[in-house]
Amino acid sequence: MPVGSHSDGPLQTRKNRVESITLFGYRPAIVNWLGIRYLERVWPIGIIWMQVTFGYMLGFPIDIAALSNAAFVLLLLPRVALNVRVLVLVGGFALYALAMGYAAADKFEFAKSYALLFNLLLTIAITTGEIDLSNVRLERALSYVRWAGAVVAVVIILQAVFWNGLEVSWLRSPLGPLTPLGPGRHIYVPGEIGGLYRPNGVFSEPSIAGWMMGYLAALAWLSECQTGGKSRRSCFEFALFSIAGLMTVSLSGILSVIGVWAAVIINVLRRATIRAKWLLATVVGTALVVGLLISWQSSAYLGDRLEHAGEPGTSIYYRIVAPVKLLRDSLPEYPLGHPVGQVEYIKHKDYMTNWVKGSSTNIDNSAFFVMYYFGAVGVLIVVGVIGYVGLLTWRGLVIAPVAVAQLMAALSTGALWSPWIVMMLAFSIIIGRWANGGFERRIPMKTDNRVTWWGLWGK
Repeated sequence: MPVGSHSDGPLQTRKNRVESITLFGYRPAIVNWLGIRYLERVWPIGIIWMQVTFGYMLGFPIDIAALSNAAFVLLLLPRVALNVRVLVLVGGFALYALAMGYAAADKFEFAKSYALLFNLLLTIAITTGEIDLSNVRLERALSYVRWAGAVVAVVIILQAVFWNGLEVSWLRSPLGPLTPLGPGRHIYVPGEIGGLYRPNGVFSEPSIAGWMMGYLAALAWLSECQTGGKSRRSCFEFALFSIAGLMTVSLSGILSVIGVWAAVIINVLRRATIRAKWLLATVVGTALVVGLLISWQSSAYLGDRLEHAGEPGTSIYYRIVAPVKLLRDSLPEYPLGHPVGQVEYIKHKDYMTNWVKGSSTNIDNSAFFVMYYFGAVGVLIVVGVIGYVGLLTWRGLVIAPVAVAQLMAALSTGALWSPWIVMMLAFSIIIGRWANGGFERRIPMKTDNRVTWWGLWGK
């Protein structure tokens, strides 16, 4: 049955009634109209242009991601019946984090960080509930996000050509006064590293541009699967996003693209037809050849980064080596974790001080971020998420490359509950459920037909 159509399904059973909670029994027509337009057009574009920044308030950036996040919650809550099991899990986790806050030394910083964490948990509850997506064309949202991403990919490629080929400074800070702040709370200024200037597109730094291109490549592959391997646009976009990700000369971007390629190859080998396998070989082969040509000049730079990964001053050190040392010290002493937003313990660890960027409190990797703040519970969460993404990939589900790209993005930043990552995660879950048919079966409810869901990422 097509997405958005209605059916005369079975009457709602007692079991179904007790497994969901509807917060709103009435939804005005204007809210329904705004919700449809937002989900189909505004939301997907906002994910790509997420860092366009209008100002700051209480230390938080007022950017498109933050505004889109607020609209998402306000417009989706009237359309959802929350899954009770998920609600119990995220509610228990929220209470756990709140109880930890009793020991917080800086209550204001705890309150700010807890608000962001609560927003992440609320978004998870919404996207995993019984969402009414009648009349919402999610294939249009998937198209819009790729169009918006294609513009950014072209900007990245042009920056690489201008800065490294023609040696001109065109397209630096293309957003002008709306440019987001980068590392060290400064606007990114391309510096020559290993003889190359690294493009950042419209983002705050090259690593974000890199893993976003990997994410878009995964969405292009998902679109290709939804059309049955007949979309030339998706093939072109897959190659475009892959090339743009490699041209950032960011290790995060390169690993994200490679991870998506690996998931796609496994996906095709386990599920697709011979036609799709031939198509995959053509697309990936083209992207790989071009990528190797692009990376040839940067091989010395990347080799140097890997060779000195254990030395302070490199991004690998602050994303992997230093956090491992931090967990080695923190877990035995604080097995339950730390109150969110509290950084006093980190400040006393000299190995966490980034002398180049002037920071001593950042954990620039969401996996270590979760394990540090939530202790043993965080370790279980990280292991569970990585195992779940691995299971999706091994089963060959079409959403697997998107899940891999989402995981790579989280492992490349410590901004797990920032609106940037939250909106990406919400899009991944909803598009993933749609792609696996999770919005096809409908159950009549008290006020409207709402979508049922029997499991994350699908039926």
